[in-house]
Amino acid sequence: MFRSFVVCLSLFLLSSLSLSAAELLVGDAAPPLAVKEFVKGEPVKELAKGKVYVIEFWATWCGPCIKAIPHVSELQAKHKDVVFIGVDVLERADDEVRAFVKKMGDKMSYRVAIDKPEGDEDNGVMAKTWLEASYQQGIPCSMIVDAAGKIAWIGHPMELDEPLEKVIAGKWDLAAAAKEFKAEIEATKIEKSLTEAVDKALDAEKYAEAVKLLDEGFAKAPALEAQYGMVKFNALISLEKEEQAYAYGNKLLDKFGKEDPNISYSLAISVLTDDDDEPVDELDAPAGKFAVAAATQLVKVMADFDGANDANRSVAQETHAHALFASGSAKEAVASQEKAIALAKGTPREKDKSMMEKLKKYQAEVKK
Repeated sequence: MFRSFVVCLSLFLLSSLSLSAAELLVGDAAPPLAVKEFVKGEPVKELAKGKVYVIEFWATWCGPCIKAIPHVSELQAKHKDVVFIGVDVLERADDEVRAFVKKMGDKMSYRVAIDKPEGDEDNGVMAKTWLEASYQQGIPCSMIVDAAGKIAWIGHPMELDEPLEKVIAGKWDLAAAAKEFKAEIEATKIEKSLTEAVDKALDAEKYAEAVKLLDEGFAKAPALEAQYGMVKFNALISLEKEEQAYAYGNKLLDKFGKEDPNISYSLAISVLTDDDDEPVDELDAPAGKFAVAAATQLVKVMADFDGANDANRSVAQETHAHALFASGSAKEAVASQEKAIALAKGTPREKDKSMMEKLKKYQAEVKK
């Protein structure tokens, strides 16, 4: 059985990824400003040449959008000649928007408008002609319009500072930004097509076809391998091509696992659990060797990983102990599990009784 993995994104997704011919890329002329009304600040009828604009797409239900509002306000205060417009999108509760903006007061110190509705559709004109047209998959999203009326940059509002400074100073390399953005969009298109085709193949249990599709996708957009390499690994396992799977798993560890602990953890757990996600206590030599390698790297990466805490490191150490035990190294598993328990002290994991139960199981195996 194929074990699937869900990739969580910290985005509020749009209803669909637009593949419309009327696309909007960095370097293109900005579309018309089409809003229903301004609920704060002096209305802007059109984007005038000679001025720099920041169009900030947000919604009252979007937590990351709300967190970004103070930063956008700081940038507006810093760059008084730039016109910032927060455009509320993807919601129809105009009264709630007005109430939210009023409550924010000076904390939201830039113009705010409501997207112009289009018939009975959920997405308004700005959401369609700006966000969907530029293949944006969520909000918050900011766009800089330069003095020539062209889209100079598209991205997260928390990353606005540097590109905005350069656009204002006339030092922004628009050609390079356009090239980079186009490459990102091409990768996004490939990813959408790839995931749809691979999902279809996996649903039909055509694992060889899924591997072929993934290899083709990785060749076109190499960056996708970091995200979907685990899918290929599990497809190879499902094909019972263990030797090939472990060789590929080692490639993932070397290529991506040194920086991303999720890679080494996912690879280790994939081998250390069965199709029902139950722990495996005994592995053959190739599987055991690979599990230990993945778990060992996990411990190393977590030791210096930014944002990791002792609870996270305890999980990594416990995974390492499990790998050692399943590969037949009970004595080493005991030492590793003791480290996991020590790291858990003072964290919520300290109350996890299963940690001590595993240690006793490992110790019992040593005494045999």
